[in-house]
Amino acid sequence: MASEIDIAPYVEKFEEFYSAALQDKISRLLSEYPVQKSLMVDYEELEKFDREAADLLVKQPDTMIHAAEQALVASQEVSYKTAHPDEPFEPHVRFYNLPDPGLLIQDISSRQIRELISFKGVITKRGPVRHKVKVAVYKCQMCDAKMKVPVSKNTEVPQVCMECKRRALKLEEEDSYFVDVQNAESQELLERLKGGAPAATISLWLEDDLVNRVTPGETVAITGVMRLRPPEKGKGKESGQIYTRYIDVVSAQKTQREFEEIETTEDDEQQIHELSRDPRLYDKVREAIAPGIYGHTEVKEALTLQLFGGTPGKSMPGGAPIRDDIHILLIGDPGSAKTRFLQYIVNLAPKGIYV
Repeated sequence: MASEIDIAPYVEKFEEFYSAALQDKISRLLSEYPVQKSLMVDYEELEKFDREAADLLVKQPDTMIHAAEQALVASQEVSYKTAHPDEPFEPHVRFYNLPDPGLLIQDISSRQIRELISFKGVITKRGPVRHKVKVAVYKCQMCDAKMKVPVSKNTEVPQVCMECKRRALKLEEEDSYFVDVQNAESQELLERLKGGAPAATISLWLEDDLVNRVTPGETVAITGVMRLRPPEKGKGKESGQIYTRYIDVVSAQKTQREFEEIETTEDDEQQIHELSRDPRLYDKVREAIAPGIYGHTEVKEALTLQLFGGTPGKSMPGGAPIRDDIHILLIGDPGSAKTRFLQYIVNLAPKGIYV
């Protein structure tokens, strides 16, 4: 737990680390804050600087991340306040690029509770943005005294006024400080499954600048703390002892290559320009789909159209939008090359997965 070690030496250690390795990143953060609210730290850089601190980050992430954020504020708050005297400086420190042990979502177990872990998955769900109290302000209805209470995971709601000792406290929502939160869900990468095993899923908890940073369908490398959610009350005796797991996300890095990131050579570009002027381009693309399979011209044409997609932004005469994504259902006798077509297409499509 966070109270098991003295945080002060690690605050100093992180200040030394920032000074030695991250001055450029910190300068960029200071110039972009609060649009950019997080300092992204490569775990390998920390490990090279101090292996003990890196190991402790994995075993006691709450303590070490708190120390890292304290060190960042302590070393840079004066510089930020000088330029922005009326704005608070409350940055996050987010670690990424942990050593990849090939951890599968289905293998995350109770041994990793409260530890920092890393895994890859595809985002399947993303919930609405909600708002959580970060600093609660309570006002006594009897004596008008106010209390400011920083809210953490273990904070208890105050019941008694510090001034008059009466139970008359009310949360002042307008004076309290809220932070955006969001639930999401990650699923095992299908290509990593063996046989007919079902794809495991796990819930994700996103806060502040991580909200709306992931989109369903994206492949993401998640770094976060494995936590347990208490059982719901009134669900029976057995469920009263069963806790559900979730990942308190520290960082989420997109791993898939976008289309614009695919590199092309000058020779590739020349061939593309030549093809664009070819009057038989449409026929050539269609005939290039699984050329080893004879015939099936209509099927190859449909698959060609699906690869390129429809025209976005089109609508019906009444104004209803026309879907530009194309879905295809192949039906045929056994041995009519349906699987061969799928296997060929998945090698062409950058985001294709054969299941």
